[in-house]
Amino acid sequence: MQRGKSPPRSSPLRVLPLPPLRGHPATPLHSQRNLTHASLTKKKKKLEAERRKAEKRVSQIEAEIAKVEEEKSIEENKMANPEVYSNGEKAKAVQTRITELSAKLDELNAQWEEAAMQLEEMNS
Repeated sequence: MQRGKSPPRSSPLRVLPLPPLRGHPATPLHSQRNLTHASLTKKKKKLEAERRKAEKRVSQIEAEIAKVEEEKSIEENKMANPEVYSNGEKAKAVQTRITELSAKLDELNAQWEEAAMQLEEMNS
């Protein structure tokens, strides 16, 4: 050994543990429960949002149906007016409008049935 020089120090290597993987068996059980709870909560919130959206859609369709039914009723009442039914052109225009509104009602009722079934499935 040379004078004045000290031997090189050998320092022990520090090995740090790796963090456990999510859901890995080495993960503490409470941590796994928290992950499961968090994912369930996230799914529950997503389902709730979808359910609210479906409820809103059903309500919108119901409001549109009420509006079209009201308009159709007004047109049908016009047909009861002697000035309208005695005038061929007016009667034809009103009857055409009634037919259009009836077709729109059929379409809206089909949409409502579909939306209501989806909502019912979500609530089951």
